[in-house]
Amino acid sequence: MTGLLIATLQMMALTFVIGFIVAGVIRIIALVADRYHFQHEHERELLRLRRIQKLRRKVRTLVEETLAEKYPSYGLSKGVSEDSLMGYSFPKEDTRIIYLKKEDKMLRRQAEREQGRETETKKEKKR
Repeated sequence: MTGLLIATLQMMALTFVIGFIVAGVIRIIALVADRYHFQHEHERELLRLRRIQKLRRKVRTLVEETLAEKYPSYGLSKGVSEDSLMGYSFPKEDTRIIYLKKEDKMLRRQAEREQGRETETKKEKKR
C-alpha cells in the first residue's frame, strides 16, 4: 500500500514539473508572438525612427568634418574632459571656437561703425 502511495506521489510530482515546463514554453511563445505583432504593427514608425537616427548621424559627421576643415589645427572638443577640470567649464564648445566667434562679432561691429562714419562723411561733403 505504501508503494502505491509513493508511486502516486511521484506521478504527481512529475506532472507538476511537466506543467511548469509547458507553462514556460507557452510563455516564451506568447512573448515572441507579442514582439512579432508589435514590430508588424509599428513597422512604419520603426523605419521612420531608424531613418531619423541615420540622418542625425550623417549631419553630425558633416558638421564635424566642416568644423575640422575650418579649424584644422584645433580639432573638436569631445565634451566633458576627464583629464582636467577645464572640460567642465566649456562642455559644449571648444574654447578656441568661442574665442573666434567673439572676435568675429567684434570685427563686424567695427566694420559697421566704420561704414557708418564713411556714410556720415559723404553726407557732409555733399552739403
